[in-house]
Amino acid sequence: MATIATNHIGRLIIEAAAAADARRQVEFYLLMSKHSRFKSPAGYMLKKLFYAWFHGLSKLQDLPCSAAPSVTSGIQAISVPKKVITIGGWNFTESVKDDEIPFGWIPPSQAFPTVDAVVCTDQHIITIQVTISPNHDTKLGGFEDLEKNIPEEFRRNRTWYYVFVTDVSNAESLQNQKPEGLAKKQTSVYSAILDISEAGLQKRLW
Repeated sequence: MATIATNHIGRLIIEAAAAADARRQVEFYLLMSKHSRFKSPAGYMLKKLFYAWFHGLSKLQDLPCSAAPSVTSGIQAISVPKKVITIGGWNFTESVKDDEIPFGWIPPSQAFPTVDAVVCTDQHIITIQVTISPNHDTKLGGFEDLEKNIPEEFRRNRTWYYVFVTDVSNAESLQNQKPEGLAKKQTSVYSAILDISEAGLQKRLW
């Protein structure tokens, strides 16, 4: 039996990408994301870029959202949060003031099923999953855990949405999915393209 240190190798790949200039980072990501054996490092790289945008460290301001043709109304884009909460566990709405909306939340565990981040506006609760796969399953239990920790008063006048943040090759496939967990909650599915060529990567994030 041979043990292959794929996580270690993936980390070396990411560190090498972070040391390159912006143009070469883009070229490297585009090349890597097309190779099946590098899907994991490419997904990690896209997620790090998303968190850079989420914290206001990217050149991009809004991420335009698209839905399946059957969805007639909803969100047009996700804006960079005014405040990002990364501590305090599940009760993240308790530490937010009215002038800090829209605000964002990152789960305390990166292994949390279903969402990588949440954005709350005065009208919406937007759950976000970052992926480079053309298909992605959703876990109803993750939504239920999230919902029960958001006060009913906060949820009452806000509509839930689910957004896959991805690259251009997978956006249409993802937004046309009808995951069982979301169908039960009557939650509309969207996709948002994170354009790595326009966002810019910063070495200090890796």
